[in-house]
Amino acid sequence: MSQTPDWRRDFSTPIAVFPVPTPIVAGLTLGLLVYTIGPISGCHINPAVTTGLFSIGKLEAPAAGGYIVAQVIGGSLTLGIAFAAHSTITDQEAVSSAAP
Repeated sequence: MSQTPDWRRDFSTPIAVFPVPTPIVAGLTLGLLVYTIGPISGCHINPAVTTGLFSIGKLEAPAAGGYIVAQVIGGSLTLGIAFAAHSTITDQEAVSSAAP
């Protein structure tokens, strides 16, 4: 009898089996961000984009600074949430359970 692996806890292979490929989720997330915050801020979700627009004169310094500060804070909060969500499994547990 074949058993379907539990993708949340199956570390028997080097690459975890996820039900939805990561690039699809990333693309859908970016699309949602563009749709929801695009009209508000011009969708400056990356400091590189904001810096580029500032360097060609499309943004003034106060607006660019505010966007960059908000982007760094948002990224830091997201990292903290992701770390907290996945902190139940340590790297050592994942490595030792994947070993043959």
